[in-house]
Amino acid sequence: MPAVLAAWAQANVAQANLDYANAQMTPTVSLEPEVRHYLNDRYAGNQTLDRTQYSAWVKVQMPLYQGGGLTARRNAAGHAVESAQSTIQRTRLDVRQKLLEARSQVLSLMSTLQIQGRQEALSARTRELYQQQYLDLGSRPLLDVLNAEQEVYQARFTQQQTAGQLHQLQLNCLYNTGRLRHAFDLENRTIQTVEIQP
Repeated sequence: MPAVLAAWAQANVAQANLDYANAQMTPTVSLEPEVRHYLNDRYAGNQTLDRTQYSAWVKVQMPLYQGGGLTARRNAAGHAVESAQSTIQRTRLDVRQKLLEARSQVLSLMSTLQIQGRQEALSARTRELYQQQYLDLGSRPLLDVLNAEQEVYQARFTQQQTAGQLHQLQLNCLYNTGRLRHAFDLENRTIQTVEIQP
């Protein structure tokens, strides 16, 4: 589900910001080795004449006070994580609701298509009857025949509109479930030097 994946990405960014804010509040301990090599025998602080000296330093670094800035950043990052988690839940509910609505609309449109198909068949039979009455018997006016023809085309047009709505709903369902690439067989294909991965 693309919308849920986007919400997860925002949650990951918020969690990374929280981890960074927590890391800034903990001391940093580092080991700093040092090697000195003197070019002559005159150097201060050492009795023996050893030109190469080795030392290691343990360095502890931590900001002691920054006016509450570190705590404020950590609290803000924590609230951002909570907000991102809420966004994930809300997005999941929205997608689920859209899918349920789309399902009921699809069922309704399929029923409508059946009714419209029967209506088109009846309109076609009426047109044939009117044409026969007009041509053979002369008892039906031409206007009735033309109106029957118009009803047939109107029924077909309405059927095509309903079928278009049904296809649009199916595409929306494929998008919301994350199956659009699979439906169009785009997974593991390269399009304009970009590889589409599942």
